[in-house]
Amino acid sequence: EIGAQTGGQLDILVNNAFQDPAQKDAKSDELLSKGAKFYELPLQIWDDVHRVGLRSHYVSSYYAAPLLLSAASSEWRPLLCVTSAPAAVTYY
Repeated sequence: EIGAQTGGQLDILVNNAFQDPAQKDAKSDELLSKGAKFYELPLQIWDDVHRVGLRSHYVSSYYAAPLLLSAASSEWRPLLCVTSAPAAVTYY
């Protein structure tokens, strides 16, 4: 759909996705706020964080790459930007 709307070209893709495990449920939030170790957390937290933070970046980049390459020229280089961390949703 994006290709049809843009004439088959894309200038920039910004991947910025993060699943805050504390937002999943009250139990996970409680464990995390008490400083639980990774092995004390449900495995589902790891799955959720990586499904959102890694898989979504990979899938969007996979589909965007041909469009980004179509936009490239000797005068223009398209940009693919990937971020993912708690910093994506807060300031330190």
